[in-house]
Amino acid sequence: MTTREIIAWPYAIYSGEVGLNLVTQNRSPGSSLSGFTQVIGGGGQRWSFTMDLNTLRPELIPVYRATLAKADGRLGIFRIPVRDKYAPKPGEEGLPGRSRVFHNSGAAFNSGAGYTINGPAIRAPLLEPGENFFEPNALDAPLVFKYLGPGMFFGLGDDLHMCTHHAAQRLYFKPAARRRHRSTPISLRPVLIARLEDDTSGALSLDFGKWGRPQISFIEHVLP
Repeated sequence: MTTREIIAWPYAIYSGEVGLNLVTQNRSPGSSLSGFTQVIGGGGQRWSFTMDLNTLRPELIPVYRATLAKADGRLGIFRIPVRDKYAPKPGEEGLPGRSRVFHNSGAAFNSGAGYTINGPAIRAPLLEPGENFFEPNALDAPLVFKYLGPGMFFGLGDDLHMCTHHAAQRLYFKPAARRRHRSTPISLRPVLIARLEDDTSGALSLDFGKWGRPQISFIEHVLP
């Protein structure tokens, strides 16, 4: 069995109308005569990601078509950057995992921004599959709790997670850890590994042969 290459989703193809949500696999055997319903937790959670691309710019149409053609429907696996408007912004010290540097003269751009390069990482020290919290080490804790508040996305390798709350110097998150981690760097610019939700998702029709408004849905694919 051959391993399929992961397709990088083009960074420029992204919509203002996006949905990134956890899907919980609960089950219900039905309602009783009294009207009460029993719900049984399925335990597993997966990310669902949708994009309504509104009007896809004409220069991006060929890129979009080629990207979907590579996938062969649901067989294809994508690595999609999570572009979250609420993602933590760099402070004076830069962003953990990334450092801010300026021109050789020490000057910044007119906006005050500099370049960003890879910098020292913050890490999740020890995690077993199924665990949903970690306690950062004393060195990393101030930055972890500063940049990862409730509702913030982060990555452990290619696995996407979201902080739910802090308690007793621990960071709690969903979904639970997919695999064992040993001092894994925490990414504040995470990605989602996903497949098309169905084989026809993202199908493209062009108005006047030029403008497209595709809608596309993905479901998380957990790597082995």
